[in-house]
Amino acid sequence: MHLVDYATIFMEIKNLSEKREKALGYLMGRAQRTMAIRFQKCFDDAGLDITKEHWILLVNLWIKDGQNQQELANNVFKDKASITRTLSVMERKNLLVRVEDNQDRRNKRIYLTQKGKDLKEVTFPIIWNLHQEALEDIPEEDVETCSRVLTKIYENLALPKEKTVEGATLENKTIKENQ
Repeated sequence: MHLVDYATIFMEIKNLSEKREKALGYLMGRAQRTMAIRFQKCFDDAGLDITKEHWILLVNLWIKDGQNQQELANNVFKDKASITRTLSVMERKNLLVRVEDNQDRRNKRIYLTQKGKDLKEVTFPIIWNLHQEALEDIPEEDVETCSRVLTKIYENLALPKEKTVEGATLENKTIKENQ
C-alpha cells in the first residue's frame, strides 16, 4: 500500500502556481484577456454594437480600405476562414460590404460603409482612454522596454528559422530528425 504524501503534493501545486504567476506567456495572456474584456465593456457602455474583433478589422480597413479577405486575415494574424463569419456579421450590421474583385472573381474586396467609417471617430477616444488607464503609473521607459521585449518575442517565434528541440530540427513547421 502506497501512502500519499499530501504535504508534498500541496507544495508541488503551490510551486507550479507560483511559477505560473511569473511565466511570461501566462502574464501576456492574462493581460490580453483583461484588455479584451475591458474593450467589450467600453463598447457596451458606449452603446456600440461591435466587438473587439470587429474593431480590429475596422482599424485595418481604416488603414487600407478595399483589402481582400486574405490580406485582411494576414494583417490580423488569423486565417481567412476564421474571419469569414465575423465579416458576415459586420456586413449584416452595415459596417462593410464585400465586392467581387474585378481582376479575380474568386476574391472579394472589403470596403467600409459610411457607418463603418463613422465608427473611427466614436471608438478612438474610447480606446485611447482605455489605453491610458492600462498604462497608468507605468513609467514610459517601462512601456518602451515592454514593447521592445514583446516585439523581440514575436520576431523570435514568427520568423522562420531553424531550432533544435530534443533531437529534432524544427524548420518552417517541418520536423526532421537531427543526425
